Parts: sequence; structure tokens; C-alpha cells
Amino acid sequence: MFSGEEGHGKYFDLHGHYLNFCNIKKLRQLSTVKADDYLAWLQNLEKFTLIPLYVKQSSKYEAYVSDLCEYLKDFF
Repeated sequence: MFSGEEGHGKYFDLHGHYLNFCNIKKLRQLSTVKADDYLAWLQNLEKFTLIPLYVKQSSKYEAYVSDLCEYLKDFF
């Protein structure tokens, strides 16, 4: 049911979602969004206001948020 990284439901395994976030080209061009390391991404995960509207409207960002949401729903 849970992966080894999730420790039988004790931890989240968000590394794949982090990689998807890093692969959004429009986000790499912004200086307000820190995607250069995993810890900074985790600390800013809930700060959706830092993401401009034109990025939020892209299909890659929409897929990223949708996948992250589905993962968190399934985890709980």
C-alpha cells in the first residue's frame, strides 16, 4: 500500500512531484520561486501566491498541481 520511502504511511514521498515542478520551464525563469533544492521547495510548497497567473494557466503546472492533489488524497 505504501512505498518504502513513505515508511508505511509515516512520511510523504514527494520527490517525484518536486521533479515535475522543476521541469516547468516558466518557473525556472522566475526569481521569486525557489526550485533549486528540495528543502526550499518543501518550505514554499503551500505558497501558491508566489506563482504568477500565466504560469498557473499552463498545462504543465495544472498537471503538477492535479497530480500532487491526487497523491495527497490517496495518501490520506
